[in-house]
Amino acid sequence: MSLRNFIRFGFFLIIIMGSAAKAGVVSQVKNGKALVELTGLEEAQVGDQLFAVDANGKKKALLKITQIKKNKAIAIVEKGNAQPGFDLMLRPHPISREIREGESGNSQPEQSLDDSPKRSRKKSGVSYGVLGEYLMTTMAATFTVGSGTASRTTNVALAGSNFGALGFYDYPLSPDFAVRGLGGFEQYSGTGSVSNPDCGGGTTTACAFSVTYLSLYGQGKWIFYNTSSYRAWAEGGFGYFIAMSKSSNVLSESGLATNQLYNIGAGMDIMMDRGRSFIPIGFDYGMFPASDTVTKANVIYLRAGYGWNL
Repeated sequence: MSLRNFIRFGFFLIIIMGSAAKAGVVSQVKNGKALVELTGLEEAQVGDQLFAVDANGKKKALLKITQIKKNKAIAIVEKGNAQPGFDLMLRPHPISREIREGESGNSQPEQSLDDSPKRSRKKSGVSYGVLGEYLMTTMAATFTVGSGTASRTTNVALAGSNFGALGFYDYPLSPDFAVRGLGGFEQYSGTGSVSNPDCGGGTTTACAFSVTYLSLYGQGKWIFYNTSSYRAWAEGGFGYFIAMSKSSNVLSESGLATNQLYNIGAGMDIMMDRGRSFIPIGFDYGMFPASDTVTKANVIYLRAGYGWNL
């Protein structure tokens, strides 16, 4: 798979998964009442309030559910202008449902329709899970063949794709920021060719390396958008690798024993099971530091898995 097709596939996957993450939608509006789809809002009950949100993410109306049947509901438009196609968000309850339904004389504080989804959300908690990944490595290597006056320098481009498996643990520092730790096993490999038989100690034109690492990452994570259906984030950090197995006829095996990587990435968590679990998907781009034999090396990751919120 080429780099261009790999990136296209990843963005296509995020768009498809993001579309599936919509919590609900307004189907019809007539005489101050709305027929709504509650797919993704199964926790909603009669008496709950919903925000109707336009395509720009701006809250346009406040609805109150009066009837529910399976995944459809009838709601009264209490404020604003609801239109078919608007997405739905469940309004958080700052006080208990019993108080809101009238078992106490207290009333619920009013909330402006202009409040952003970020302003109304609750503080996120600890989460953990597992990730599978598809990774694509590219590398430019330079090495010397022969000795003395007969020596020559050879350049080779190496590329390959592999898989990995990681576990992750997110600890929130605030509703918008968290620190993430990851650990697991990843395989990196690449092949290339040169015009002269310079690889394998001067015996072949086919150059290759393969290494399996115990990978450990530390990252900072910024959650820049968060709703009951999904949260979008960006991240960056550092990885440290310890080789479990390695082989190469072009790179020094001693140079593969340990390695480091700097990475940046972005993705989203698609909420499941009323927010108790989620499906994380994302892209990461990693850059290896240059060395005596490697002038440039980077890797692209496509990751997906399953996680749990505590």
